[in-house]
Amino acid sequence: MNLIPNPILMCLVFVILIVLMLLLNAWLYRPLLELMEKRKGMLSMDSETLEKEREEIQNIHQEIHRVVAQAKLEAKHIKDQALFEAQKRYDESFERVRGEIEMKFLESKKLIDVQKNKIQKEMQESHILICQEIQEKIARMGR
Repeated sequence: MNLIPNPILMCLVFVILIVLMLLLNAWLYRPLLELMEKRKGMLSMDSETLEKEREEIQNIHQEIHRVVAQAKLEAKHIKDQALFEAQKRYDESFERVRGEIEMKFLESKKLIDVQKNKIQKEMQESHILICQEIQEKIARMGR
């Protein structure tokens, strides 16, 4: 067995290795590096887009909270206004009914006074008639 290095074979292996490295570099490594750079750029863009969307979501949440707070204020205002108007109508109705009751009370009092005077007058007349009848009966008895 003879182990002597062959310089032609070594040069040939070296040339094949260089050609293989150039071909691998052209067909595999460069496209792979370009693909990795594109992916890195896409990830960067996706990251930026994600951040923008997070900000937009946060802005939307803030807008929602603002709108809800405004709606609550408007609802409270409407409720307060409705309560005020209801109280006003109640007070007006109460005063109107109170006036009607007072008028009916005064009319009833006048009617009672008129009836009282009429009854008193009738009682006085009846009293006079009864007194006259008693005097007549006494006078008849005395005879």
